[in-house]
Amino acid sequence: MEEVRRGVANEQGERPGDPEVRKDMLDRISALGKGRFAQRLAAHIGNIDLPARLRTVAGITDASASLDTPALRRLGPAAYLFLALDDISQKARGTSLFATPPETSIHPRSTDAADQ
Repeated sequence: MEEVRRGVANEQGERPGDPEVRKDMLDRISALGKGRFAQRLAAHIGNIDLPARLRTVAGITDASASLDTPALRRLGPAAYLFLALDDISQKARGTSLFATPPETSIHPRSTDAADQ
């Protein structure tokens, strides 16, 4: 796990990181298989609040602020990826990838004998 953290930290800088760390990370992904790696990564990503994390990285303190194009541009080296993904989402789904999902209320099934 420490090697993965080091690999991620290596890629987070403004300039390219250590090429040996990058090569080691890509070798590990290759050995595991890209599909399996993607599945495991998706499971971890599913456990975080991506819009909240992006707001933090972009320096946005208002939790209700939208992640619009100017905000996404403040994400540093990865900004172009998030801008492209958001553009694809806008075109394919008609909504931002980072739109706040509408509140849904789930009504539990009644167990009251009078309702049966």
